Amino acid sequence: MAKEKGNKKKLSAKAFTAIVAPLLAVLLAFSIVLSVVSTSRFDLVLRDIFGETDFSSGSDHGVDAAYYTRDITDSKQLQAAEQAYARRAGAEGFVLLYNRAEDGRGLPVAAGSKLSLFSSSSVDLLAGGTGSGVSTISSDMRTALTEQGFAVNEALWKFYSDNHGSYTRGGGSIMYGGAEDWTIREAPVSAIPDSAKSEAEGTIPVFFLARTGGEGRDLGRYMGEWTNVAGDKEKHYLEPNSVELEVIQYLNDTFDNVILVVNTNNAFELGWVADYPSISAVRR
Repeated sequence: MAKEKGNKKKLSAKAFTAIVAPLLAVLLAFSIVLSVVSTSRFDLVLRDIFGETDFSSGSDHGVDAAYYTRDITDSKQLQAAEQAYARRAGAEGFVLLYNRAEDGRGLPVAAGSKLSLFSSSSVDLLAGGTGSGVSTISSDMRTALTEQGFAVNEALWKFYSDNHGSYTRGGGSIMYGGAEDWTIREAPVSAIPDSAKSEAEGTIPVFFLARTGGEGRDLGRYMGEWTNVAGDKEKHYLEPNSVELEVIQYLNDTFDNVILVVNTNNAFELGWVADYPSISAVRR
């Protein structure tokens, strides 16, 4: 038995190739045939790409297949039309949550009025969320208001614009929670220069509350990780923090016609508005 075992020959490379090569050739041929048959018979997308689908809109078909015809071909005219559409869509999407319009207060604001835009978010408005919901704003509040004939507190606008790096709202959730920043970083009253406060006298103050949000992650329900202020650690993201309330209190004590703009698609907590009688309108 030992002698017989020792006499067994190993399969040579040439013989192995002779056996395996035909099998691989058959498998490759089968794969090619299957791929061609399946894509040509069942995959409409590839059939369209390779020109099999007839898109002609002649009378032979009895239908008009030209589904997408452009009314505007000039790029500048198209941009103007898109801006006009965005204005209409935005106007229809705004919600007036609260308005006390007696005695000339609240909304609408009289044409030609001068507005003081408070909050770091006034120079950093949100047009959408994060991820697939991200969007950009092609203009800013100062430009939009002045184009409509309103005046703006220039000293206050300059303060927030120049110090945006210090008072920048966190970006929320990034990469499905891989990176998060729910900090609010509002500028306190003490940081606002006296020149901006002086120019605000006789104007209508507008305070902006902005909160972001996006796909892949819930909002910052517990703010303990995103603030160093003890009183704010137990709060959630969808309510004003102590610095925002400090500015709102200052506006409430200084002016009698304060407008609040809630710049978020989330259900922001607003029960506290009743504690500030000078707030005459809340718009979302």
